[in-house]
Formats: sequence, structure tokens, C-alpha cells
Amino acid sequence: MGRPTVVIVDPYSSGDLLARGLLAAGFSVIGVTTGESPPDIYRSSFHPAELDCCVVGETVTPGLVSRLRDAGPVAVLAGAESGVEVADRLAHELTPDRANVPALGSARRDKGRMVEAVAAAGLRTIRSVSGDDPGAVRAWLEAEGLRARDLVVKPAKSVGTDGVTFVPGGADWRPAFDGLLGATNCLGRRNQNVIVQEYVPGVEYVVNTFSFAGTHAVTDIARYGKVQRKAGGKTSIAVYESVRFLPFDEPGNAELISYTRGVLDAVGVRFGPAHTELMDSGGPVLIETAARIAGGGMPETARLATGDNAIGRLARYLGGGLEPRLDYRSKRSVVVVFLLPPSGGRLRNTGAYEAIRELPSCHQLQVGVRDHDVLGDETTLFASLDHGFAVLVHDDPAQTEADHARIRRIEQDVRVEPPPG
Repeated sequence: MGRPTVVIVDPYSSGDLLARGLLAAGFSVIGVTTGESPPDIYRSSFHPAELDCCVVGETVTPGLVSRLRDAGPVAVLAGAESGVEVADRLAHELTPDRANVPALGSARRDKGRMVEAVAAAGLRTIRSVSGDDPGAVRAWLEAEGLRARDLVVKPAKSVGTDGVTFVPGGADWRPAFDGLLGATNCLGRRNQNVIVQEYVPGVEYVVNTFSFAGTHAVTDIARYGKVQRKAGGKTSIAVYESVRFLPFDEPGNAELISYTRGVLDAVGVRFGPAHTELMDSGGPVLIETAARIAGGGMPETARLATGDNAIGRLARYLGGGLEPRLDYRSKRSVVVVFLLPPSGGRLRNTGAYEAIRELPSCHQLQVGVRDHDVLGDETTLFASLDHGFAVLVHDDPAQTEADHARIRRIEQDVRVEPPPG
């Protein structure tokens, strides 16, 4: 009897981790790409030679469905955000018992539709408007009394903080709106709609899950640290400073979990991994959810923290049909610390970063820069990852906290000079 087959749509970014995990667990993996080549941001994580087969499927056609049906897949999943819509449609055709609700497909990708679906389910949402008409946005801001409030402007189908822009209260939101509408995003696609929403301060969390038959098991929860950066006259609120994994029973998590499960029900998630980002601002409120495995290497760091991740639960479920546990157990303290240069310019003394390797909790250090590199102002998750990060792992949370603080002191030895010219 042959190996069971899983189809992964856009098997790059963390879809590469998903494919590797399933291959190691004894599955056959077929990749479907929604373009002739992956977006530039994902190119380095695309390894088609490691898959059993890889085909192009920009749209769901009868020929593509027939070809994949011949392989008898046991599941169809999105690897990257760009593959969510095609994966949804293929799963409905090929594995209907392991598919999300078809009628809510747009709510799992378009963040405007997402807010509408969550609000319709009676859950708290951020006041938002989405579209391509600035006149309608202006009228909505007037009606909601938000003209003098801080706002966030972002593409309706953004990914990885691409295009997320903070607009201070009373400032003109139109330049951000006009700059995003019709622009080509990091996935190589045009932004057809833009969201303008009230800025909600608070503490940001992520709840990662694995769903089966509409039941949502929580695989890990983390708290984000972010900083503001100014670039090109704009303010970004999406530069990552740290990701800290939390115990399942951390105070306040129960409310986050209950809200997340309500969100997943509202947007029709019934099978597979999902990645939900929330703001705790007097209670949880949705930033966005994604019907795919978490990005940024998060499944691997979750495994360090809990001994498991959504990939493991998926593989065991598909391989044996056993229902996974609905919670998780923390094994070690894990903090991902992003390296933060003070501003754009020419870098000097980047060798100072090597001192991070000597810290007691340093599990991994990745430095993506060297002396004489000239950097712009970092404003996205992708830029943060490219600059560098450290993964701190230790039995004692006090040690990871102390080493986190030590990294910030080490960074002061890295100098940034004005850029040439």
C-alpha cells in the first residue's frame, strides 16, 4: 500500500516546514503553486525537488482537480497565505470531509470580509471599513467620529505586515490609502481593496491552532513585542521586537482561547492549522486570522517551547485518525528576539552580535547583515527576519528574560553611520 498523499498549495514559507514534516512522517506530498514561480520573499524557501510532485495551479480547473484526484489525497492545505483561496477550493472538491466552509471562503482571506463575518457572529471587532472608494471611507470616518483618532491603513489581503501603516490622530490618511490601492504587494499581486480601521492599543497575542471536524485544538500561544519605526514620512507599528511563548494556563489565556475558537467558527475553519492574531485591549479583539500554518518559522520555535506543533498534530491525525488533545504543555521558556538597528544607514561593528552566542539561553543566532551594509528603515516582519534574530531557550524563564535584556545592551555596540550621499 502506498504512502498517503497530502496536497500543499504554495509549499513555501512555512509551507516548506509543513512539507518537510509530512514527508518525514511518511506522507507523499504534492505541491501546487499559484504562480509560475514563488514571490521573491518566499523564493529561498521553495524546494520543489524535495516534493514527490509539483504542478502549477493558478486557478482551480477541472483538469487540475482530475489530476490531483488521481493521487487520492487525504488532505489539501495551504502552505503560505497566497495559497489559502486555491487550497480552500481544492479541498472542497477533493476532501470535502476535511475542508472549510465554502460559503465563507472570502472571510478567510479578505480582512474586510473577515471583520464582517466575526461581527455577524456577535464577537467584538475593531471598527473598520474596506474598499477602493476614498469618498466612502471619508464618510464612514465622519459617521463613526474617527477623524481625530489614530488609524491603521493596510491592504485587505496583506501578509506579513506588508503595507501596514499607522496614521496618527488628525493626520491625513489619504496618502497611505492612495499609496496602497492598486500597488503591487509583496506577493506580486495588486491591492484591490484597502482597509482603514481604528487603532486599538493593547498587548498583541497569537493563538495557533489545529482544527479537525470543526473542533479547534490550541497548539501554542505567544505574546508579541513590537516597536514603532518612522520611514519615508510614515509610521510603522509592525516591526517585531520579540515573540514570547506562554504556558497554556497563563492568566488571561482562557479568554483569548474562547474568543479565537469563536473567530474560527465565524470564518468557517473546520480543518487544518490556523494562525490568529489578537489584541488584548480590555478584552480580546481580532487583528486577523489565517487558515494556514504560522509563518516566520513559528512551528519550529513552538516545538521548542511545547515539544509539539500543528504539523505534528496534523501528521498524527492524518496517519492514525486519533483526535489530538485540545491544549498543550509548556516544556521550556522560549523567546525569539529580533535584532533592531537604531536607524537606517551604514552598519559598523556587526561582529558585536557574536557575543549573543555566549549567552546561557542562546539556542540559535542568525545574523543577516555585515559591516558596510546600507540599510533602509525596517518596517515589516520580512525585514526584521532578514536583519537577524536570536532564539533563546532555557528551563528557567528568568534566564531567557535576562538574556533578552543582555541582547539589547549588546546591540548598542553595533554602530550605524549616515548612508552615503
